[in-house]
Amino acid sequence: MNTPIELYKAVIDDLLTWPRTSVMARHVRGWRDGTPKPYELSPEFNDIMAKFTSEQRHLIATMLQESHESGMFAVLAYLTDEINLRGLRLSREGIVFPAEPFGSTLYEDWIWRREGGSWPIQTEDGYIYPDDGSIVDDNPSS
Repeated sequence: MNTPIELYKAVIDDLLTWPRTSVMARHVRGWRDGTPKPYELSPEFNDIMAKFTSEQRHLIATMLQESHESGMFAVLAYLTDEINLRGLRLSREGIVFPAEPFGSTLYEDWIWRREGGSWPIQTEDGYIYPDDGSIVDDNPSS
């Protein structure tokens, strides 16, 4: 049986793979790279892209990707506020997730995992982050 904390972790980890790449950033990166595309770009898009150097297109694609990721952050920040200020609860399979089970927000957990951090491990004293040894003092129910 899945515990509330296991389900919480699964949702955060699922968000790491849910459209990870911005479609528009992918269009800019792949503009006229010679590979066949299952889509057609507008003439306006092609006209604008033709004005940029390869380095400039790479910079634009990076900015578009960062904007895409900041959208995920914004949604998670909104949900965190709703959880902490208005009592919103998230659930999966009918099981309600604990709010901030590791003493961090939804968006902090998402950023931590996106950057390659490991989930905390439960100990007698609470949870410990194996990456840096820090301990979360409160021992949430699982």
